Amino acid sequence: MLVNWNKLNAEAILSLLFSLLLTSQLIFARQRPISTEKPQHSIVKNIKKVYQNTGIGAVAYILVEKDQIVSAGGFGQYSRENKKQVTENSLFRVGSITKTFTALAIMEQVEKGKLKLTQAIKYLVKDLPLSNPYKNTPVTIEMLLEHTSGLQDLTRKEFDFPRPLSLEQAFKVSPESRQVLAHPGYHFSYSNAGAGYLGRVIEVINDVDYDQWFKTEILIPMGMKHSTLKWSETLEAKLVSGYDADLNTEIPYWHTLFRSFGGLNTTAMDMGKLLLLFTRDRKFTNALRLSNKALARMERPLTSLGARAGLKQGYALGIRNQLFKGHRIYGHSGDADGYLAQFSYSKESHRGYFFVINAFRHDIDEKFTFLLNQWLVAPLKPSYNDSHKNEIVLSELMLKQISGNYVKITSRFPGRNIKKKDKVSIKIKGTKILICFRRINNCQPLFAASNQLFKTQRDSEASIAIVKAGDGKTYLQWGSDSYQKISSTVSATNNP
Repeated sequence: MLVNWNKLNAEAILSLLFSLLLTSQLIFARQRPISTEKPQHSIVKNIKKVYQNTGIGAVAYILVEKDQIVSAGGFGQYSRENKKQVTENSLFRVGSITKTFTALAIMEQVEKGKLKLTQAIKYLVKDLPLSNPYKNTPVTIEMLLEHTSGLQDLTRKEFDFPRPLSLEQAFKVSPESRQVLAHPGYHFSYSNAGAGYLGRVIEVINDVDYDQWFKTEILIPMGMKHSTLKWSETLEAKLVSGYDADLNTEIPYWHTLFRSFGGLNTTAMDMGKLLLLFTRDRKFTNALRLSNKALARMERPLTSLGARAGLKQGYALGIRNQLFKGHRIYGHSGDADGYLAQFSYSKESHRGYFFVINAFRHDIDEKFTFLLNQWLVAPLKPSYNDSHKNEIVLSELMLKQISGNYVKITSRFPGRNIKKKDKVSIKIKGTKILICFRRINNCQPLFAASNQLFKTQRDSEASIAIVKAGDGKTYLQWGSDSYQKISSTVSATNNP
């Protein structure tokens, strides 16, 4: 190339130099061999390390960032007898992660105008048993999705039912157990029965079998071609075997009575489609054509006393949101008798992950979860907790209203005794608020974010709500637990 440097100004010279540099880099790049191996990021090496150190039979995983799959794979073999290697396309059970898909199914119907989240369930499925003593507060679709309906969980007979049934048949196994035990829309109390009602609603309004509808309207549009709710001998033969806590005893296939709460069989690669639905740029149309408003509603709880008071954390529509190292992450876990699974994503980092192990070992599941949560927030700036920031001073009247002894009142299963030590006390020392735990004989300060919302020393936002409800009672809600005030004014000098 011949260049007349005298005719070029400074800007043109810089432009030419940049072009020459870029050309040289492209030539050098063409000379390097292109690797066809999967990228072995440090996170993948750490997944393998946890797998090797814990002795489980198998783990499968997928990692996404924005609209890209970062890595996907698996370690281990299908069973103790079947030496076939596990991959991202191996079939596992994912238990309650199914509930996220049930929520997607409901939101798809809402977007089409066939349902409203505030509709009362009893009037949609009149053929199903539902005993609700709170006549002025009906159980709604969104309460079932957020587990605030007050509905008791399944009975042992229902959990252990040995064969697959239709939804209509399933509700006849223990109809007397479809009881509302707490005021609808007050407290979070996890109930698998709620998803059964939601599946039946979709059957009734569409006049179709739920399993088939779910496949054609949810799984196929999302591109989840290997996934299914419905059991078959062929399906069971393709599954990676699930094992009990001893990592040695194989657990038979669990026929979840209402498949809409925990029946999904899927692969890590298929689960990547769910992650991309939530992590990709929401300016673009997603596979189910759900609006950004619909997706955002799935991520924010609104129906419990605490949520209505302003708590942002908690269980929303098939998705739980919580803070990890000060950053909000979303997701759901799953337990399917021999399998434990988790998916989570961050809207800040646009990262998401899914993993599943074939062992009923929550301690091992927690190791993978902590490792991958760290990866989720790794690109983000540290978020420092400042419990004193925006703290308000409550009036003497408000301090008197919140102080006292509280006893835990929520339990998934009727007749299961709540431990006597499951009590907390709110104590006042001058203008300072203490929360004391009888179970661990410990007190710590609370900081008021409003008249109803409070932070602990570890919180970057309110995590506790103390609310006087419409029934005249005062409740304390923290995480998944609800407590009712049983006595007033406790001295801060007393032990909890």
